[in-house]
Amino acid sequence: MDISSLLKPHTRWLVPTMVAVGDIIDIIGEGYIDDTYGRDQLVLSVRHNGVQRQLRLSPSNLRRIAAAYGPETSAWVGKKLRVAAIRCYEALRREGLILEPLPNSEEPSEEELLLEMKRVSWKPSRFGNGEIAPVSQLPRLTDRLRREGVLRLGNWDLALTRNHRWVFRRRRTKQHDG
Repeated sequence: MDISSLLKPHTRWLVPTMVAVGDIIDIIGEGYIDDTYGRDQLVLSVRHNGVQRQLRLSPSNLRRIAAAYGPETSAWVGKKLRVAAIRCYEALRREGLILEPLPNSEEPSEEELLLEMKRVSWKPSRFGNGEIAPVSQLPRLTDRLRREGVLRLGNWDLALTRNHRWVFRRRRTKQHDG
């Protein structure tokens, strides 16, 4: 007996049930504007785990990606996204992906990270004897901290705060050296 009529066709859409937090998605096409649901949304061609799919971007994902890669989607081809979270939207009875753009695959040098730190306005932390700056102003350093947890750069110990919105830095003293 042939059961092919009972099998669902292979979906062309990338949906939250197909991914896990931390997964990497490659952008392989500049996309198109779709107004199926009554508002214009960008649909990108992406590759996840070697399979090509379509990905409809939410307005917040669109803004985040455009801030990192620019407003011209043809420049996004070849770039990568990381699944930062999978969010449940109770009112819509759906899940959605929270995506974050990945910086270039080239690992920044210690000097480049120190330069990035110098360009930022640091403010005193309420907790401990250190300073904080928003992660949005330190994209390369933040990416490295997300992968490694804690960094020692120059005379500084660096870490992300618990909510991952701030980079915390504390000047290393002889007591802190190990």
